[in-house]
Amino acid sequence: MNALSRMEQRLRPASCLRRGNVCLLNTVLDGKNLIFFPVSAGHAYDIHNGYTDEIARFLYAQPCETLAKTQERIKHARSLMFEKKRSTFAAYKPNNVFVGCVDLRHENLHPRPVFWVCKEQQRKGYGTEILNAILAYGRKHLTTDFLQLKVSKDDIASIALLKKAGAKETGARFVDVTNELGITGTLLLFRLLNKVTQ
Repeated sequence: MNALSRMEQRLRPASCLRRGNVCLLNTVLDGKNLIFFPVSAGHAYDIHNGYTDEIARFLYAQPCETLAKTQERIKHARSLMFEKKRSTFAAYKPNNVFVGCVDLRHENLHPRPVFWVCKEQQRKGYGTEILNAILAYGRKHLTTDFLQLKVSKDDIASIALLKKAGAKETGARFVDVTNELGITGTLLLFRLLNKVTQ
């Protein structure tokens, strides 16, 4: 390996994808009641209509003002998928009803899933299924021992979901975090094991 190659290796961000994994743009995940498709332009309409201010209040990104901006966001997500920095999926029921999205950010050694469920699909167990699917995906494709999840201290439903899944609060807090909607709050950090323990 020449000096330039060694320098490029040092400058390249660490990834926790298993060595040899190919680009995961075509990987479809099957859940118990949901199918997870790698996000694409074909999902823009559903995502644009499903990701409302009410859904976004506990997340960082604000809803896009136009369908075109949602399409741009999806194009960016696909470029990050191609670079193996993220894995983003649109979740659908088998009858083609859109349920939500999940984004597993694995561009460094602290992979972090972010997901949301459409308002009309909430309280039906889909959040649990999305979390279980992305955990199974992480166990298969990531080398880290845990996933990290940042959750608003006011998002009681998500905190309950994480605790039910076995996530442990680390005690770390991110205070006065302001999202793109201008909502300021405190985030709690949870860890969820990414390996099967004996």
